[in-house]
Amino acid sequence: MTRRSTREDCNYTEVNSVARRIDAPDAVVRLVEFRRHYVVFRTLALASANVAIWAAALTLQLWVFVIAFPLMVVVQQEMLFWVREGAHRTLFRNRTLNDFWVGFWFASPLGVNFEIAARRSNGSC
Repeated sequence: MTRRSTREDCNYTEVNSVARRIDAPDAVVRLVEFRRHYVVFRTLALASANVAIWAAALTLQLWVFVIAFPLMVVVQQEMLFWVREGAHRTLFRNRTLNDFWVGFWFASPLGVNFEIAARRSNGSC
């Protein structure tokens, strides 16, 4: 018999205890580990790539834009991924820093309202 999932089933304590029984305990710790140096490095890499691709596409010949367009899509898709991670508050332990970082570096260049994205993700698993 399968049980229907409800919001009450999705609390961190239950999920953590089940995951510790199924998987190695250190794997669970790694899932919620904050890696601020990696976040800063990826942010700078994405910002640099975005600026470089747009500069090349807007200043060079038209055929460069044909090559640059798929690259822009890849960079912006990764930026959306970081907006999602930031909405779940997984980038920094400090909530204010997390929200500012995601809003400034990832959401605003894409035209995404980060406050709405963060509010929607708080109720989900």
